[in-house]
Amino acid sequence: MLWKQKIFCEKLPFTVDVEELRDYFLTNIIDTLPAVWQGTYDPIKKIYMTTAMLSDESVSKKWGGWSLQSFDGEYTSAWEPGHWRIPQNNCEVKVPIKKLDTEQTNPTQICKGPFYDLIDQVSKLGFCPHRSRITCVPKKTALDWHVDTSSPEIYATRIHIPLITNDQCYFESETERFKMVADGSVYILNNNHMHRFVNDSDSHRFHVIINTFDTKGMSQNLQYPKKPASSA
Repeated sequence: MLWKQKIFCEKLPFTVDVEELRDYFLTNIIDTLPAVWQGTYDPIKKIYMTTAMLSDESVSKKWGGWSLQSFDGEYTSAWEPGHWRIPQNNCEVKVPIKKLDTEQTNPTQICKGPFYDLIDQVSKLGFCPHRSRITCVPKKTALDWHVDTSSPEIYATRIHIPLITNDQCYFESETERFKMVADGSVYILNNNHMHRFVNDSDSHRFHVIINTFDTKGMSQNLQYPKKPASSA
């Protein structure tokens, strides 16, 4: 199946109760459970992940959070990189897949209340949610330019729902800069484009991200390609 799409991001035609999600996150998760962090990847030592509270300044943090879905139901799982291409001294670093994203479907310990309802809502809309996570990009952090697939012809989309953000947080692709608003809006991102995220503010940024297949055509440009009918 081939899939090529130039569109990087679009807003979906439905909203969520972001205040309920944010309140549950702030009350039950952020100060209760240590997050999983991907720091600066060391291709020699193969170290890229650690677990620590957000307040622990001794840990290298570039991107991390808490999983809502994983293969084993643990919120610390589903953080293994897929086949990322990460610039390191002008060389490609390829991190092998440990678990397929589509295996990451079991609700974790934190997938309760409004977050459980969110995954159910997205599922009923035909997005086939998997590897869903609450993610943090710490203040004054710019992620590396990367793509999240091994080929631009692979369908790869993620839903993004901002929980806590500001106007100094933005995505960049090769063609545009895109800001998302934490007002209940739901966005879908084409993450097989070269892109990065920048948090240039003095506050941490939190999103819900959900790996998806848009099987019901809720998006305008990023629908999951239907398989061709078998010939008689």
